[in-house]
Amino acid sequence: MTAVQERYAIERAKWDAHAGTTAEQIKQPRPGEDFASYAERDSLLPGIAEFLGDLRDKRVIEYGCGLGKLTVLLAWSGAHVSAFDLSEASVEVARRRTEMVGVEDRITFQVAAGEELPYADSAFDIAFGKAVLHHLDPVAGARELARILAPGGRAAFSEPLGTNPIVRFVRDHVPYLDPAQVRL
Repeated sequence: MTAVQERYAIERAKWDAHAGTTAEQIKQPRPGEDFASYAERDSLLPGIAEFLGDLRDKRVIEYGCGLGKLTVLLAWSGAHVSAFDLSEASVEVARRRTEMVGVEDRITFQVAAGEELPYADSAFDIAFGKAVLHHLDPVAGARELARILAPGGRAAFSEPLGTNPIVRFVRDHVPYLDPAQVRL
């Protein structure tokens, strides 16, 4: 087993266990809520809804959909959503959640890794993910994002680790590579 396969197996096991939630325990978003109204209240999503703009009829890919709460909100905002997660159990819970609120016709799901996506080149207008980037290999993940995002498309990701004191220390004290020297 390669290091990447081992990492995927560990992640899958963790998130499959977390997805042990039954359909009856799934808490739905508030009626009438959409992605913008939710993002306005979520401390990890400041400015993201404004940056992404109107989602109506946009082709949106959601990285690491987890149990599907944000997937529903993206669909309620009028987006055509393709959502994926490494955890098959999480995808199944997310699928049940979307069926419970009647938006399954606006959403497709895949079990996939962010470094190897099963989507066509330039397939999406918008890419979004919350708390997922730290699970990806940055070079392979960036390459796939660039491949699937249409020219002029937008991508927004929110990471809970951004406020971590250790991450802040590293950001403030470790020099970054010159972008001209980074190869994707």
